[in-house]
Amino acid sequence: MSKGKSPLLWTNDDLGRDGAESLRRMVEFLGRYKVPGSFATVPVALTKEGPRFIDDDAALRDQIAKARSAGHEFFQHGTTHVCIEYGMSDPRMYHAKLMGHAEAREVTRQRPYYERFWTLEAIKAQIEWGRDAWIRAFGEPSKGFRPGCGCTHRNLFAALEELDFDWVSSDLVSFTGWMWTVGEFDTPHEMEPPVRPYMRTAKLMEFPILDDFAFRVKPDQVDRFVELGLAYWNRCVEEGWPFIVCSHWHGLEANHDTGYRVHERLLDTIMGSGRADPMTLGEYHRKLLAGEYPLDPPEVLNPPDPPGYHVWHFEGKR
Repeated sequence: MSKGKSPLLWTNDDLGRDGAESLRRMVEFLGRYKVPGSFATVPVALTKEGPRFIDDDAALRDQIAKARSAGHEFFQHGTTHVCIEYGMSDPRMYHAKLMGHAEAREVTRQRPYYERFWTLEAIKAQIEWGRDAWIRAFGEPSKGFRPGCGCTHRNLFAALEELDFDWVSSDLVSFTGWMWTVGEFDTPHEMEPPVRPYMRTAKLMEFPILDDFAFRVKPDQVDRFVELGLAYWNRCVEEGWPFIVCSHWHGLEANHDTGYRVHERLLDTIMGSGRADPMTLGEYHRKLLAGEYPLDPPEVLNPPDPPGYHVWHFEGKR
């Protein structure tokens, strides 16, 4: 552990087929700061012609090989990135200007139907479909996993443990950046514990996601989002928390690269502070297991079991 420094983990979502040029740009950008990226990569694209697999995209695989040789990391981002494939998304995602009321209504009314595909058996089959494509492309399975749209279910975590994944990154610490993106600037700075990683199951570690400070930012809002990101960075340094920031390649490129402008200024200040310890999620996982950084206990997120409203809580009482 570097004294007085906080882990800086720059993660990026939604990379997938036909993303070679976007990946090249991100790697070039991060190279200016000597910051390694952790890229959540979708293995199966659903098209009108049917599923298309990452192992068939030679240009992307070539860029990934170059990025890996430069110290960057890639891990599985769901299977198809359909926002229902592993359970419900974070309820805040169903905001009218994010995923939308129509999707929220469909999921709510059709939940008994979807739950058929959230059984342990069904989720394992879906993950393995993506994992098979990953292995064909890279010769070995991903050890990390991030579900698309933050969709989760208890069977997802059980399946990931059974399939021998080391870590998952699904828990959202803050939603402020997302709410600001849709114009709700009255949303205060909020960081909901746990911020540090913790154990989801006996073997599966969770890396909570801080926020996305650069998702489709309008040109006249860049300063505001930079200030938000730096406020969170300073809080993480003060508390000794990791700064696990999320980004999206399409968010970086939106509105003539406003996302890049936000991250450029964030990294200028963060790396210039001398207080950042940049690393990939996989490297952070190894350091956590070695005791170089602290884990949070799982009870900081999970309430007592069984809950106080359930009859099992009062077992043996009238």
